[in-house]
Amino acid sequence: MKIIAIFLCAFVTSSSADYFDFLKKILFSKNVSPARVRTEEECNSRTNESVILDFIGLVEQYDGYKAEEYNITTDDGYILGLHRISGSPSHPKTDGKRVIYIQHGLFGSSDFLVLLGPHRSLAFYLADAGYDVWLGNVRGNVYSKSHITYGPKSSRFWNFRMDEMAEKDISKFIDVVLEKTRQTKLTYIGYSMGTTLSYMLLSSKPEYNEKIDLLVSLAPVAFFTPPASILIKSLISTILLANKFSNEILPQSIDIAQFAKDSCNNSAFNPCKIFLSHFARGIHNLSEPDVQKILAYTPAGTSYYTVEHYQQLMNNDRKFQKYDFNTRWYTSNMGKYYQTTPPQYDVSSINAAHIIIYSLADVFVKVEDAKYLKDNMKNVIAFEEVADKNFNHVDFIWSVEAKKLVYEPLLKIMSKHH
Repeated sequence: MKIIAIFLCAFVTSSSADYFDFLKKILFSKNVSPARVRTEEECNSRTNESVILDFIGLVEQYDGYKAEEYNITTDDGYILGLHRISGSPSHPKTDGKRVIYIQHGLFGSSDFLVLLGPHRSLAFYLADAGYDVWLGNVRGNVYSKSHITYGPKSSRFWNFRMDEMAEKDISKFIDVVLEKTRQTKLTYIGYSMGTTLSYMLLSSKPEYNEKIDLLVSLAPVAFFTPPASILIKSLISTILLANKFSNEILPQSIDIAQFAKDSCNNSAFNPCKIFLSHFARGIHNLSEPDVQKILAYTPAGTSYYTVEHYQQLMNNDRKFQKYDFNTRWYTSNMGKYYQTTPPQYDVSSINAAHIIIYSLADVFVKVEDAKYLKDNMKNVIAFEEVADKNFNHVDFIWSVEAKKLVYEPLLKIMSKHH
C-alpha cells in the first residue's frame, strides 16, 4: 500500500475526482477490448457498442495509402500480427523499395505508429518518403493474443518475458519481412521497448546483425543507473501490485476509452492530459479528440513478466540481463540457465550500424544511461539529442513536434547511409 500511496502522490496535481477515477481505470482496466472494424462507415453504423478502426482502417481511411496484415506463427506457437504500409499517394506499392521494420514500445501496438495520421505519425512519414514500412506486434498485445494450443485465458499463454519476444518474435518478423520483400537486409527502428528487444536479439543471435543494414533507437532502453526515476519505479511497482494475481497487464479496455470520451473533453481541466503529460510534455498541444483517440487504443496489453523484467533491470545497477527466475517459486536461474545469475546481454557484440536519438527530459531513460549504451556499442554512427530540453519519452511518437524534431533529422541521417 505504501507503493500505491507514493504513486498517487506523484500524480497529485488536482483534487478532482475525475483524475483519480482515471488512474483507477488505468490500473484496474478490464480485459474487454472494443470491436475492430475496417471503415468509418462500420464505426458509425454500430452506435450501440464501442468500436474502433483496426490498423488497416487507420491507414486506408486516408486516400492513396495501402495497408496489409499477416498472421505469423512463431516456433513456440504464438500467432502474431504483422502489418505493412506498402504504398502512399506519392510512392505507390512497387517492388524494390527499401524496407523498414518498426517495433512498438511497452503496452503498445502497431496502431500507435499511425494513430495521428499522415504528417504526424512515424510510419506514415516513412511511407511518404518512399519506404516499404512493416510493423510487428509482439506476443500479448491486441493483435497477438492467439496461440496454436493455449488461449489468452490460460496462464500458460502469458508465461513469457522480453527474452522470448526478442528471440522468438522479432527474429520471426525479420525473417518473414525479408522473405516477402525478397530483400537481404532491412532497417530496424525501435522505440522504447522496441530498442530493448533489438539489443536482446542482436546480442543473443549475432547472425541477425547481417540482416540489418541500419539499427535506429528512439528513446533507447537498456541500462538503468540507480536511482531510477521515483515516478517510473512507483508506476511499475503499482502496476505489478495492482495486477499481482493477473497474467495480463493493462489490456486494451473499453472502460478507458469511454472515460476519455466522457471526461477528457474539457480544455480547462483534462485528467487524461494531466496523466499523460508526465510522459509526454507535448500532449498539451494535442486536441481533445486526439487524446481521446489515443486512449481508445492505449494501453494495448502485455504479460506480468514483461513489466517485472523491466523492474528487475531498474533494480540492477546497469546490468542488462535476462529475466531473473530466482523471483519465481516454480523454477530458478540454475534450472533455467544452469547458473545462479541470469546471463548478461553483451551489447558490445552488436555490430550493425547504429543511430541513437535520446532526449534530455526522458523520464524513463537518463542521459547518462543513453551515453553509457553508446559507449558500449561498436558501431554508433550518430548519437543525437532532441533539440528540445522538455521532450519526453512518449513525445517520440505522439508529440506534434516529433516530425520536426525527430523524424526529419532521422531521415537526413538515414539518407547518408542508405
